Parts: sequence; C-alpha cells; structure tokens
Amino acid sequence: MNDGEFAKELLKKGEYACVIVKDRRIIYTSKARGIYPLYEAGEILGLDFRGAFLADKVIGKAAAMIAVEGGIQGIYGEVMSQHALDFIRSRGIEPDYRHHTPYIKNRDLDGMCPVETRAITTGDYGELIGKVEEFLISVNMKVMENTLVMIKPDAFSEGRVGEIFSMYESRGLKIVAAQVSDGDTGKLGAHYEAHRDQPFYPSLLAFMAGGPMMVLVLRGLDGVAKVRAINGTTDPLQAVEGTIRKSYGRSIQRNAVHGSASREEARREIGIWFPDMMKENH
Repeated sequence: MNDGEFAKELLKKGEYACVIVKDRRIIYTSKARGIYPLYEAGEILGLDFRGAFLADKVIGKAAAMIAVEGGIQGIYGEVMSQHALDFIRSRGIEPDYRHHTPYIKNRDLDGMCPVETRAITTGDYGELIGKVEEFLISVNMKVMENTLVMIKPDAFSEGRVGEIFSMYESRGLKIVAAQVSDGDTGKLGAHYEAHRDQPFYPSLLAFMAGGPMMVLVLRGLDGVAKVRAINGTTDPLQAVEGTIRKSYGRSIQRNAVHGSASREEARREIGIWFPDMMKENH
C-alpha cells in the first residue's frame, strides 16, 4: 500500500477530516474540516510537506494553495472545488477526488465559502495567508502571531535562558528574533510608557536596567495567549506549577519574564525593540 492509498484509507474510516502521510508515516491529522487544518499543518510542519500525500474531506482553492506551497506530491479530496482543481493542475499535480463542485459552499449551504471567496482573487501565497488569517481572526480561530518576550535580568543572571528557551520551543513556539539588551533606558521607558505615572515605575525601570536581559520575538499559533500561559500569572506565588514564573520567579517584579498582553501590545513592543521587523512587515 502506497502513501496515497494509506491516506485515503485513514480518511475513509471517518476518524479524521484531514490526513497527511509521508513514507507510510502519519505526519498530521485533524478532525476539523475546512481551511483550518491545512493552515495549522502548514505552521506546525513549517510548511514542509515535500513528498507527502494529502487526503482531505473538503478542498477549496485556499487549501490547495497551501498544499502545493508545501510541496505535496499527491492530493485526494472527497469534495473538491473547480478553483482547487484548476490550481492543482496548473502546478502539475493530478488530483484524485470523489465529487467535484463549481465552488465550496459555506456551512449554511447558501453561498460560497468565505475563504474560497478570498482565495479565488489571488495566486500569491503570502497574500492568501493574510486573507485567511483575517478571516480566522474574525471567527475567533487561532492564527500565527508574533509576540515579544523579555527574559528579565533576574532570570538572565541566574543562567535560566536556555531552560526558558526550551519551555517555549517545546510548546511549538519559534524564536524569530533575539538580542541581549544591557540597560537601554530609552527603550525601556518607551516599553513601560503606560506605567510612567505609577508609584512603582522608578523601581521597575531601575530593576530592568540593572543588568543584561534577553529580548525575543516568538512566533506560533495563538502566540500571544500561549506565551502568557507558559509564563504564568504575574505573581509567582499565584502561578500554576510548571509555568516559568512558578519555576523561576521570586516576586511580582522579579518574576523572570515579560510577555506581550495582546496582539496590539505585541506589535507596539516589537516596534520598540526590533523596528526593522516592523518595516519588513509593511
């Protein structure tokens, strides 16, 4: 049994809505239908499906573009849209499918799927992902996010950087930028601007500027919330076991790490510490 037959057999058993197989080994499965499984697989696997076979319940053009971008060798869909078929064939991949439809319908079956509506207007992968993420955010789905992390002077001086890196990376977060900062009061002042009028501001600034620290940009699915969960609550005494602050924090101020509070704060903070990244994104 080859990869294609193996993937189709797994799909037809009904346990999964999306299966990716390579060398008779399952490298990704999902019970969800639609664009999200392919979007998630593309991020988890680093968009590297080279030589693998995809079997999916429903394949529209967006899913087809992600699969092709990742280097899928073969594709089977129980239902495939004409837009998906046209795109796959234009890339030299011969599709296998049970049913063919002019377009993938939305869940109410009264019109075109909103993702396929966005996908048919572009052949550019980067533009497609922007449109897909815009839609996923609108329906409260997890998307790839950058977030800013500081490994504060207390954890840095105690030699905890490697252990903290490992805690993030083991949860699927990738380091996309990093620098050691040594008491840059200008950037720290901009970073903590919202706290300028608070009584704790002077001691906070003095602590953060008192020794070297590591500043990172991490990227992952639901990156902002995931980092905050890994960090734990601000007060180490209240933090859950296994979180960074529970493990390495000493007080509310000396609590080992900082993580952006929201997508908006992440963009602002990254702009302060890594301004070139923001230029690249615009």
